[in-house]
Amino acid sequence: MNFRREYTEKPKRKAKKDRSKEKVSVRGQNIVITGRIPGMTRAQVENFIHRHGGHFQANISNHTTLLVNGDTKGRSTTKIAEAQSRKIKIITPNQIAELNR
Repeated sequence: MNFRREYTEKPKRKAKKDRSKEKVSVRGQNIVITGRIPGMTRAQVENFIHRHGGHFQANISNHTTLLVNGDTKGRSTTKIAEAQSRKIKIITPNQIAELNR
């Protein structure tokens, strides 16, 4: 038994999974929306999130776990940049609409 080798080797890291196509669950998520969601008002989106067990937030905070990136029509949005810097998962309106099915 090679004691030095056994305890000094770094553990091997597992490869990261591609999670871009995984189904996202709203339940238990703290969700922020940026831009417009086609076919839904902001109140309808908020109701959808609450009905499916999520929590709607107006702004990104330390508790935010998901950002829905709607149509921003060329406007710059600080919510996207902030979500990226905090490593918050960003999804499209289509992905959240699929949860209703």
